[in-house]
Amino acid sequence: MKTQLLYFLWCSLVVLAGCNPISGGGGGGSVGDDDSADDGGAGDDDDSADDGSGDDDTGDDDTGDDDSQAGVDADGDGVTAEDGDCDDADPNNFPGNTELCDGQDNDCNNYDDAGNPGVGGQENDYDGDGLWDCQGDCDDLDADNFEGNVETCDGRDNDCDGVPQCFVSMVSAGITHSCAVDLDGTALCWGDDAFGQSTAPMGSFVAVSAGGYHSCGVDSSGLVQCWGHNDQGQTTSPSGTFTQVSAGWESHTCALDAGGLVQCWGAGTTNSGSPHLGQSVPPQGAFVQVSSGNHHTCALNTSGSLQCWGDNGSGQLDVPAGTFTQVSSGMNHSCAIDDTGQVSCWGFNHLAQATAPPGTFVQVSAGGQHTCAIDSVSQLQCWGWDIYGQSSPPAGLFSSVSAGQWHTCATEQAGTVRCWGAGTTSTGTLPHYGQSSTP
Repeated sequence: MKTQLLYFLWCSLVVLAGCNPISGGGGGGSVGDDDSADDGGAGDDDDSADDGSGDDDTGDDDTGDDDSQAGVDADGDGVTAEDGDCDDADPNNFPGNTELCDGQDNDCNNYDDAGNPGVGGQENDYDGDGLWDCQGDCDDLDADNFEGNVETCDGRDNDCDGVPQCFVSMVSAGITHSCAVDLDGTALCWGDDAFGQSTAPMGSFVAVSAGGYHSCGVDSSGLVQCWGHNDQGQTTSPSGTFTQVSAGWESHTCALDAGGLVQCWGAGTTNSGSPHLGQSVPPQGAFVQVSSGNHHTCALNTSGSLQCWGDNGSGQLDVPAGTFTQVSSGMNHSCAIDDTGQVSCWGFNHLAQATAPPGTFVQVSAGGQHTCAIDSVSQLQCWGWDIYGQSSPPAGLFSSVSAGQWHTCATEQAGTVRCWGAGTTSTGTLPHYGQSSTP
């Protein structure tokens, strides 16, 4: 009895398979038997994985079913069909995934890329521009904003690059306002609008010119449209087809028609005293460019010679001899580039605005009392009055420049607008009317 009790305690502690104190009989000789795989005489050969039912239960959960595929992640995407993988044969489709614009239901919401309603911000084209967010539409509530679109000057991120920018084909600086044409042909003006000179009309334009207190542009059909101050008829443009227009600094305008003739209107159709100093009475002949100043106008004829007319109180009409490729009239001085790339200036020079530096240039613009030009390596150089920083250009590569009265604007080679000088803020008093605050 004592032996059986000890044997029972020993089996309880060690828990050996097949241990049975009862079958041990009245002696301890059975302790030495090999019963590690025996259940006490049941007659089984191997019951180590047996639950006593006599069945082969290897891998069995006692339900009697075959669960060998339960919980399997067939496509290796980390989600099983049991957990909601709608397509366990494709690792690109599982709950919570981002739509890949591949025509499949990547996020397992029962809608593919073109589905509707789908997941807002992924699979819907709410703005009707033909693109979903997964295709690069950064703003699916605005049809003008999507990846690959052209940036316009509307303050929005039209091309979805994360930076709203203003890309233009040209820019023009006036006295206290500026104008430009953006890449879709829209005329844009900013700065002083006391006479409506910054309220550009609707339509498509190929060129624009900001004058003193009026502006003009050539639209895509070749018509000239003008807006702003019209005290001398400077915005009453003639009919006909034109290729260029130049709004003067005070109250006249000149344009080059399709036949190469210069037509002018506004003040100066006579020479009877200021402001009528003959600046709107062009000479006969064919021209390739025209530029209106304050009370004078200059043009480049087909032979490359310069001709100027109007006021000559400061030598504005004393043009240099030679062959030229471009001309620009400022307030009371003018500058031109000759066929060697050198800049020549004439007229009023009390602030060195007509003292051009040496070097080779591709474009020049005469302003109020300063001048700016683009040199042969596409960098800006300015000279003359700099009280507001109008002659201190930024670094960079530029394709065009326009000098105003107290400010300057230019287009970078990338197409963005840069302005500097007066008007970086708008105080509503001279000379700060926001004319340098680009759109």
